[in-house]
Amino acid sequence: MAQYTQEQKAHLMALSGDVLMAMLLIDRNDNIGTLREFRDGTKFITNAKSRYPHNALIQNMIAGADKSIQEVQSYTVGERQKAVWGYQRHIDEALGFLANDEEASEFKFVLVELAKAVAGAAGPGAFGTGEKISMAEATFLDALKRRLGVA
Repeated sequence: MAQYTQEQKAHLMALSGDVLMAMLLIDRNDNIGTLREFRDGTKFITNAKSRYPHNALIQNMIAGADKSIQEVQSYTVGERQKAVWGYQRHIDEALGFLANDEEASEFKFVLVELAKAVAGAAGPGAFGTGEKISMAEATFLDALKRRLGVA
């Protein structure tokens, strides 16, 4: 593992939560859809830790959100967009000091797969039915791939 300061480690470990929160906030789903997205995101992180047991970045990912589901649901459209931009800034800041090694490459890949898992968990219809990946989510995914350099 590359050498990171404590502050950098904390920022990197929070990236999974930043990606999860951004994906939860991009579209407005009903409570069941939001819960499905959150559940699939946290389950993905748990499974990623099993698949990459020797990757310290993945092992230390945070498997939660920094807001409650009720808070996520209560955001207005403007608040959602502002929050997503904030999470994007956190992601960009952390990438500035992420090493360029195999561990970091696996970590970046897992972050993109996490975003895909959350986006594909629920659609905008009742109980999370409907088109699973919206245009806004697809746009965020493409931007995240470019930021991370993942194909």
